[in-house]
Amino acid sequence: MQRTAIYSLIATLLYSSVTLADDNNNDLQHHVFSYSQLIMSTCSSPVTQEDRDQDAFVKVSLALANAQEMDREFQLTPSLLEQMHRLLPRYIDCDSPAKTSLEPIVDGFISFLAVNRQLPTLERRAYIKYAKKLSELDGQE
Repeated sequence: MQRTAIYSLIATLLYSSVTLADDNNNDLQHHVFSYSQLIMSTCSSPVTQEDRDQDAFVKVSLALANAQEMDREFQLTPSLLEQMHRLLPRYIDCDSPAKTSLEPIVDGFISFLAVNRQLPTLERRAYIKYAKKLSELDGQE
């Protein structure tokens, strides 16, 4: 009887982790697609699979996915994801849009915090945590 319960628990945990991995992959694919659209609308140039395979392109897509994840934790208005969609067009280099770096975006968040000292503690914490996550993503090889 105990073995059946243990096997059932293990099966449930495995199914949950597979489902979670599928959801994360779907979220990332959604952000790859939305970033591609953003590049096309900003630069009026198509985005190829080769562009999508670039490390910098993947990092920006992951940054968007992380913004969505953090939006579940922190209730900001506008949300981090909305802010990223507003910021990104400023930093996309239309000569090589798939090589956009996260570093100037991190600097933008830090500058925003320096100027807006009246932000509530929880909101400041969200921006700091997100800027740190962006910095970590940008530093990955």
